Amino acid sequence: VHGNEDLFYLLISESKQTFYRGMIVSATVVNAKNPAVNIMCKLENGLDAHIRKEDFMDFEGDSGMSADPKSIENTVIPARIKQICDSKFSVTLTARKEDLRSHAEWVNINPEDSKYFYRNPHDFENKKMIEEEKRRSVKYTPRSITHKKFKNYTLTKSTDYLNDLEVGEYIFRPSSKGEDHLTLTLKFFKNVYVHIDIKEEEKLPGGTLGQKLIIKTDTYESLDEIIARFVTPIVDYAKEIASHRKFVDAISIKTVEDYLLGEQAKVPNIICYCFTILPENVQYVVLAYSPKKEKVVKEYIKVTQHGYYFHDQSFRNIAALISYFKQHFPDPEYQRWVKKNNKPPTLVVPRREPPAGEQWAGVHEDWRSDPNTAQ
Repeated sequence: VHGNEDLFYLLISESKQTFYRGMIVSATVVNAKNPAVNIMCKLENGLDAHIRKEDFMDFEGDSGMSADPKSIENTVIPARIKQICDSKFSVTLTARKEDLRSHAEWVNINPEDSKYFYRNPHDFENKKMIEEEKRRSVKYTPRSITHKKFKNYTLTKSTDYLNDLEVGEYIFRPSSKGEDHLTLTLKFFKNVYVHIDIKEEEKLPGGTLGQKLIIKTDTYESLDEIIARFVTPIVDYAKEIASHRKFVDAISIKTVEDYLLGEQAKVPNIICYCFTILPENVQYVVLAYSPKKEKVVKEYIKVTQHGYYFHDQSFRNIAALISYFKQHFPDPEYQRWVKKNNKPPTLVVPRREPPAGEQWAGVHEDWRSDPNTAQ
């Protein structure tokens, strides 16, 4: 059984953390000519999938009306993985409204299946590391690490260095936590930098880098593996949303609000929405929309190496997330989630630059939480 399972994930270039029972996926409907039996779909990873008649009966299209299966051929719809048969390389999906709406029911459906569920989303901002680096006197120890992306830079110098480079560039640098940690600093967007803590384990005597590199619960064997499995997916997801037609390059949330209210005034019967990335919410994309006149609601989407984490679910592309938002925004459960959702931490850039030439001691990095940020 394990042999079939391992081969299955190897051939589809997925893992149990990126493709599992209960997750929402984007499915292209390729054949709905006989909806009385099955609706045939194709997933992004190339797998064939099907939806049984009973799991499609109350599916709603973008209009909010029940969709005729034949009318959605060759379109992409959101669906939840109901069953994975690795021996046959087939997947059973459900597109029932209730199944798409309620994530909690799927997570808890069978405790023995918990290995398939991704309960601990990997946000790429480590709160403890940020707390450590906001101290006024942070000590760094230079490291002798031979890698083209490693620099003996402080937090401030690393952002100065990346400021002139393209979005998506990054460096590894020493950590204020000591010689058994590194920090990855990533230019997530213009003037938006993310700092990720990397814990080193199993360092050989005289070695310069641990044989195991850990980011939260994920383990890597080298910096190159971190680049391939962690950095590159995050950068790709960030660039995808920044190039979307609904993305607004704004200098503040007030700019976004003014833009949406202006658009809403032109088309009062349509809910206008947009995405933006702001320096004060470094690990988030902001989804802003105007459901009522003179009101703008903000929600926050975490970008991880596994996709867009939104409403306790991971979405592998922005189209699937938008489809979910449009279909479920009117639902009472969706609105309750919005009301109780905690505000993301807000980071404020340093108040002053460190003195000239100061690199390894006394660097002022005043990062703090702003409790006055509105939801």
